[in-house]
Amino acid sequence: MILGYLIFNSFHACLTIFPLWFNIICPSMFFPNIVFSRSLSASLISFFDISSAKFSLLIFSHELGHFLLAKANGIRVHEFAIGMGPKLIGFEKGETKYAIRLLPIGGYCAMGEDDVNDVSEGSFNSKSVWARMSVVVAGAVFNFILAFIFAVVVVSFTGYDEPVISGTVEGF
Repeated sequence: MILGYLIFNSFHACLTIFPLWFNIICPSMFFPNIVFSRSLSASLISFFDISSAKFSLLIFSHELGHFLLAKANGIRVHEFAIGMGPKLIGFEKGETKYAIRLLPIGGYCAMGEDDVNDVSEGSFNSKSVWARMSVVVAGAVFNFILAFIFAVVVVSFTGYDEPVISGTVEGF
């Protein structure tokens, strides 16, 4: 689980740092006498705003996977939160608290899975191994579903090139 998290974070860092390098730093290195229309600070601010929005959507999808499978398996969810830090807004519906927090750098779905001794009805540890595994794996599966949705949207807007056979070679 930790290895997958580290691999994902390094992949996400590549996706966010490379556009910064090629869009902001490289032009000023290769063309020092040209004044660009956007300042570096404005570019960095918009870059980090877009990156944090993408990251928040990814975290929301991930945590939603845990949440939905926990509810489907009858596991009590204590809190579902997007973001970290102090709570900005929130409400309670049933036995679950929902919250949006100040810092958009993560989120969590608290199910009481850390309390090993709690085997009461509806607790995470009272469920079967398959139910617990489905809840744990659901976050990664929802990330793949989100990636597939993004791929479909990108292809629907940009299209694709159909392969054209221009000829054949004898013997193959």
